Amino acid sequence: MDIGDTTPVGAYAEGVSAHNLLDMAGNVWEWTGSLWGKQGRKPDFAYPYQPADGRENLAAADTILRVVRGGAFFNFDNQVRCTYRHANAPHDREDHVGFRVAS
Repeated sequence: MDIGDTTPVGAYAEGVSAHNLLDMAGNVWEWTGSLWGKQGRKPDFAYPYQPADGRENLAAADTILRVVRGGAFFNFDNQVRCTYRHANAPHDREDHVGFRVAS
């Protein structure tokens, strides 16, 4: 279905995860706490994940790109999944990038 915009939480109830999470992919890119690096085409912090390698430095300069995940409503199918990472500048404000409040 190509709606071409964001949708309310729960619009796709049939897509609920095994952990009862909804809308984890395809609505908006979601900010993470992880750093990407200085260049958008190649991450400075690749896999395998190493938590002590500096990628979780919340005090990093605004010149360092951050990781967003999940894809947005206008992305290709291969980008609309929780495991897909993309880089975004921390000061960018766009209608297809957001965050999820977790407790």
